[in-house]
Amino acid sequence: MRVHQLVVNFNATAQKLVNWKMIRFGFVLVVMFTLVCTVKSYTFQIPVEHDKNGEAYVTFDGTKHWLKDNKNLEYMDAQNCTVHLELFALPTEESNAYVSGWRLCPQEFDKIP
Repeated sequence: MRVHQLVVNFNATAQKLVNWKMIRFGFVLVVMFTLVCTVKSYTFQIPVEHDKNGEAYVTFDGTKHWLKDNKNLEYMDAQNCTVHLELFALPTEESNAYVSGWRLCPQEFDKIP
């Protein structure tokens, strides 16, 4: 009889653990979904263009940024947003290359209730 009670207690504990893991998984899923939806609107891809000499550049907010220095460019724009562009030189002249970037605006976070 004692072994039966131990098995029942073990099964009850295992069921509670499974329930807790499912609740935790659901919570993590909701948090990750929220982060992906909010961050996605602040990230972007800019197509790489080439001038007549074959030099690669991207145009962002009306300004040309050349891809010859292998650097991360970060600056504040006119709307007081932090802009980050990954300006890395391309190993070859690719026709479909893109540059990654993001923009964070503090005023957008003031609107969150």
